[in-house]
This record gives sequence, structure tokens and C-alpha cells, in this order.
Amino acid sequence: MTSDKRGLCVIINNEYFTPTSRLNWRRRSDLDVLKLQQVFSTLGFDVQLRVNQTADMAVQTVAKGL
Repeated sequence: MTSDKRGLCVIINNEYFTPTSRLNWRRRSDLDVLKLQQVFSTLGFDVQLRVNQTADMAVQTVAKGL
């Protein structure tokens, strides 16, 4: 594709969580991220990745448009 970018795709990959959340480590989530990046890049989106974001950080990311 040679046209302008279609828009922005923000991928938030949280692999690790605080012990109080009782959520387990998300092994191999990096493979999901790679596939998502490939698909959205192919579709013409500007892909930005954020890793291990707190809820506040994720909200700020979305509110600022990055």
C-alpha cells in the first residue's frame, strides 16, 4: 500500500501482573503481539506497542492518543 496510514493501532501487551491481581504470567504473548503487528501493519495502520502498562498508564495512553 502506498497511501497514507489508515490510522493508529495501539497494542498493549501485559505479560506480568501484580501478585494481588491473582493473574498469571502470560507466557508467549509476544507471539500474539507479532501477529497483530503484522496484520495491522499490512492493513496500513501505524502500530504502536506498549508493554506491561498499569491501568492508569493505559488510560493515559488512550487519552493522549499515545
